[in-house]
Amino acid sequence: MYQIEGIIQKIEIEGGFWGIIELDTHKKYLPDEEIPPEFKIHNLRVKVIFEPSVKVSIFQWGRMIHVHSITRLDEKR
Repeated sequence: MYQIEGIIQKIEIEGGFWGIIELDTHKKYLPDEEIPPEFKIHNLRVKVIFEPSVKVSIFQWGRMIHVHSITRLDEKR
């Protein structure tokens, strides 16, 4: 499993979806399942624990991941 700190982004292409951009590297990650509604906040800072996903997506954006946990980070960091 992997862990990153990133920001939640609402991506307005191909009908729109939610993705995660890693803070340090700016790599793009696409969860293979819907993220919980309380995390669907554009530019929300989060910590994500995930593993690579074997699923495929119609969205041509980022690396597909299976999220095991997502936690809101303190905005004062």
